[in-house]
Amino acid sequence: MGQPVDMGKWKGLFEWSMQHQQDGTRASDIQEMPADKKAWLDNALQEFMKDFADRMKEIKHALSDEGQPAADQQQQQQQQQQQQQQQGAEAAEGGAAAAGLSLAEKEALCDELMDIVESVDCARDLHKIGGLPTLLSLMTSSHASLRWRAAEITATCMANNPPVQRWFMVGGALPPLLGLLADPSVVVRTKAVLALSALVRHYGPGLEAFRLAGGLTKLTALLGCSGTDAAVEAAAGAAGTGSSAGQQPGSSTAAAAAAGDAGGDEEAAEEQRLQQRSQQRRLARKVLALLHYMLLKHPADRLAAAEYGVVPQLAACLDAAPDSDMRQAALSVLAALLAEPRAWQWVQQHSGKQQLLQLLQRLQQQHAELEPEDREAEAEEGQLLAQCAAALQASQPPAGAGGGAEGGSLSGMDDHVDLDPYQDGGERAEKTVSIRQPQQQQQQQQQQQQGEMGEAQQEQQDGGGAAVGSMAIMAVPKQELR
Repeated sequence: MGQPVDMGKWKGLFEWSMQHQQDGTRASDIQEMPADKKAWLDNALQEFMKDFADRMKEIKHALSDEGQPAADQQQQQQQQQQQQQQQGAEAAEGGAAAAGLSLAEKEALCDELMDIVESVDCARDLHKIGGLPTLLSLMTSSHASLRWRAAEITATCMANNPPVQRWFMVGGALPPLLGLLADPSVVVRTKAVLALSALVRHYGPGLEAFRLAGGLTKLTALLGCSGTDAAVEAAAGAAGTGSSAGQQPGSSTAAAAAAGDAGGDEEAAEEQRLQQRSQQRRLARKVLALLHYMLLKHPADRLAAAEYGVVPQLAACLDAAPDSDMRQAALSVLAALLAEPRAWQWVQQHSGKQQLLQLLQRLQQQHAELEPEDREAEAEEGQLLAQCAAALQASQPPAGAGGGAEGGSLSGMDDHVDLDPYQDGGERAEKTVSIRQPQQQQQQQQQQQQGEMGEAQQEQQDGGGAAVGSMAIMAVPKQELR
């Protein structure tokens, strides 16, 4: 039971409220807010409750000049100068401030836009205000930091957002993203794969367009560049050779200084090597995930993937994988290949089949030697290893569930999300929802039940027999039988 109520406290609260209330019968100490404080409060509220659509427009206009060709920029600057001369000195100062954004300021604007479009509604609004051309322009920027930010913003807008997927697809987002797959920066390539994955997942037309544009070959080639550390080691070795070459003999002080500089360079090179290796592995995981999705949705492409040389690259990924997640990603792609009869036959005839089998058996042995808790945590990897090893040792091809020629170009549409015309913003007048009051619904149900009962009674009177009588009883609502 609760504690007894202290009525004295309630009486004290009542007396206090009566003492401090203002009923207009006596003067009040409350004064009107000064004009300067009122203006400050209004500005603070407007800044705090700023419309995201307006803010996206401001960011779009500030970033619109980035990535344009030099001729277009010069022509646009001439037009702006003419407009500024007509509009006066104030407009000229504003244009100069907008044109003078530094790279750090543009990166900050992109980061702010990234935070805004994480909302599904804001992502759609970005397209409606014409934000896609600005993103496509940023993808051609001379700064890698702006290119990868533009790709990441594009990926965030399209992720699980069917209207934006279609709008960006129609707006021409695919070609620039395909071009970024060959970007010198590994971060840009990673963000491009992320954006392409957001474009094709659960959107059949995007997946088909990616396939027709050579997406499978591009992913296979990209996996060859990111699946191993050979490129990273070669680049680091070249950097180390270049730093040590050209040293001239001199005094002991100069030699000690050179040794110190060499030690610092080696530490910096090692740190850079580790960072590059981490970025390459992150890229490989994303490529494997997108490749696995494509092969699941289009089983007929599995033979083509094997012919493009994906099997040796998968073996290299398995051999150099630093963790279970990377191995699971590579094993998932390999299992998808071995589940298709023609791809299975190609792998059986491949010269590296025996080395691949030995690699799988070695990984199985390592998995069996893990501690029970670790082995349980990596149970999926153990299942994939057993599945792939059994498929390589099998004498007969698999049944081809979900694969073969029947898994044609339309198989990628099985998880396609249809776009509601109302959600797409078109033909909204035709989208009507009939709303009926509960009382009207109840009356209609009663009339329907009475009609059914009348028909049953009429049939019983006409000699329908016991069966008809039972049907009449079944037609009576439960509340009438009680």
